Amino acid sequence: MPSTVDLLQKLALLTVLPEELLARLPERMIERQFEQGSVLFHKGDPGGTMLVILSGWVAVVLEHDDGSREILNQLGPGEALGQMSLIEPAARTAGATAVSPVTALELKAEDFQDLIAGQPEAVMEALKTVSHQLRLGYLDILKETRIFNGLPEDIISSLARKLTVEHLQNDQTLFQKGDPGDSLYIINEGALKIVTTDAAGEELVLNNVGAGDSIGEMSLIDQEPRSASVIATMPTTLLKLSRGDFMEAIQDQPTIALEVMKNISGRLRFATTYIEQAIEWSKRIAVGDYSFALNQIETSQSTVPRGEQANEARATELLAAFFQMVRGVQEREESLKQQLRQLTIEIDEVKRKQEVQNLTGSESFSDLKKQAQRLREQRDEDE
Repeated sequence: MPSTVDLLQKLALLTVLPEELLARLPERMIERQFEQGSVLFHKGDPGGTMLVILSGWVAVVLEHDDGSREILNQLGPGEALGQMSLIEPAARTAGATAVSPVTALELKAEDFQDLIAGQPEAVMEALKTVSHQLRLGYLDILKETRIFNGLPEDIISSLARKLTVEHLQNDQTLFQKGDPGDSLYIINEGALKIVTTDAAGEELVLNNVGAGDSIGEMSLIDQEPRSASVIATMPTTLLKLSRGDFMEAIQDQPTIALEVMKNISGRLRFATTYIEQAIEWSKRIAVGDYSFALNQIETSQSTVPRGEQANEARATELLAAFFQMVRGVQEREESLKQQLRQLTIEIDEVKRKQEVQNLTGSESFSDLKKQAQRLREQRDEDE
């Protein structure tokens, strides 16, 4: 079983503390026991303490004004509640309930502040930086990002301290195809489209990505220029990790490289699915089978949350957007057919009139008219 110091040095806020200071923290902590179903604290309760879970599970609960409760997260052994309380002892922003018998170590903010008093400026600045990252939720974002999912909290914390923030407005370009691949981006809020251009210079959407997705890891590894352009489809906030920091993280934690490989493999499978469906749709359209593509468009607006869509569902969704032009092509074709029918009628009418004119203007038709006139006159005389 890990020692208390081993647990503490993996917590985000404490990763920047010197080892000798970490070794002194356990003597300031007291053990607490909580029965299953007991409330550790409510939303709005005073802060000022951190709880490190030794055993059992705790639900982080958001208590709404109408009395309803929403479970935001579940924490287990080695995880902590209230790290920010050691720096900013404000009121709790959520409640916590034991979902099993829980044993935890409690550290009060005044004891923590007493221990760090007099520490070098570098340590205090590092604490300030980590607390800032915790407050903005960058650690949680990294934990939910596929290529970093499952990494130890100390590694996540190390990466979070190296992140910078970029903001894009709607339709603003993050980078162009051919630009140097020098950074990995994680979407915090908003959405981006990954695009290229066809032979005619028209924009072709390759993919759409949203909050929690990452882009740019391939260029970080192979150092090749960007293979496509990326444009914001709404106001977007991005977390940026430079290539140098990214490669350093891989050297420190080789499992990141495996996750990157999995991510790239997933994108290759997606690309294969996309191409296969594009070929199938194009074949159908080439022989005039618009109904297949239009039916796919109508049924492709998936309600599955981002990150849970299968490759086929996402490919269909993107192809639907790409093949919206099918509806326009079909409408234009129907319009042309109608125009052709109308033109045929008009041509036939002109031809008929011309034939009538040719017939009535001929010498034989004139002779027939004269003969008919004489016959009518003769008939009138006889009567």
